[in-house]
Amino acid sequence: MAFAAVQGEVPMLAWLLYAGNILWSTAYDTWYAMVDREDDLKMGSHSTAILFGDLDLVIQGILYTLFLATMALVGLRAGLGASYFGGVAVAAVLVAYEFWLCRNRERGACFKGFLHNKWVGAGLFAALAIAAGHAAPVVGAGTQVGQGLEVAAQRVDGGLHRGLGPRLPAPRGLGLRGRPGGAGHA
Repeated sequence: MAFAAVQGEVPMLAWLLYAGNILWSTAYDTWYAMVDREDDLKMGSHSTAILFGDLDLVIQGILYTLFLATMALVGLRAGLGASYFGGVAVAAVLVAYEFWLCRNRERGACFKGFLHNKWVGAGLFAALAIAAGHAAPVVGAGTQVGQGLEVAAQRVDGGLHRGLGPRLPAPRGLGLRGRPGGAGHA
């Protein structure tokens, strides 16, 4: 929604992020489903661990590989630098650790693998934040990120509305920090 609101369209970069989210959440949620596999079988639930059967680790490997490849493609399309791709590599190592941890499909280990995904997300977030900080001065208007930043800046400055409705006027009678009068009083 943010892409559509700022750019007036949903670019390929947004669809890649969406696909990556689905792949990752399916992969890490399968660790949790592997914890509950026996209970789900008794209750008749149809989790991914049951759906994938004996191929659960193989299919998770495919899901995680597609997720990491999608995140790498996001970096390429957004023009992110080496720090981002280093973060994707760190995420791959963290995922490999999860597979080592869960190799015997034990409940406790699979739960640890599920919980461990917070570090995969944190690593990717940190890599994105660092890469975006490095890219900010050089991002040009020719990239999707640059166009989004340019449009956002124009909207803040009161220029471009893109048909998203009228800009609301600033509240009257309140100055800086909500005090009547003073700086910013209209």
